Amino acid sequence: MTTKSVAIILHNRLEALGMASLLNGHYEVDVHIVSAFEQLPVAQRERFGLFVTSEDEFLKHLSFFMPHNEATVIITDKLDSSHYTTLSPHTTEEEMLALLDPYFRDDCGEGNQNHLTQRETMVLRLVVEGLLNKEIADRLNISINTVLTHRKNITAKLGIKSVSGLSVYAIMNGIVSPK
Repeated sequence: MTTKSVAIILHNRLEALGMASLLNGHYEVDVHIVSAFEQLPVAQRERFGLFVTSEDEFLKHLSFFMPHNEATVIITDKLDSSHYTTLSPHTTEEEMLALLDPYFRDDCGEGNQNHLTQRETMVLRLVVEGLLNKEIADRLNISINTVLTHRKNITAKLGIKSVSGLSVYAIMNGIVSPK
């Protein structure tokens, strides 16, 4: 696994340190913490592979973050977007890791883009079986938000949005057997 540079841009120092601790505890990262976007040296901004920021900083510097939407995580309770990853300050550690994990995988080359984690494969099997998100959450003993995150990651990796398409993919790749 290669080291990824992460810029944490949060006014709340405790939140920033907590996020840095979470990232350092689970991934090989080089974390740079600032309380405002302006504190990031202009010449170094492009070296960061991930930006974790508050909704306020995100909105103030939208022109920077829009082209970096694939590498931006917004800490907010209000903003919900399909183009950006958002985390609530109330999100559990397990849910945060499920959301952040795709940013830290060594996905080099076309073949690895479709690689599903073991948990994503489990969720895919249950989706193909016809279980609802709540039933999947209960079966795997995880929250509904975590199920939704796994489904979002599966869709992003495979480029397949429909359950029927996911079913065909699962059968073709031996994840489930045809009935």
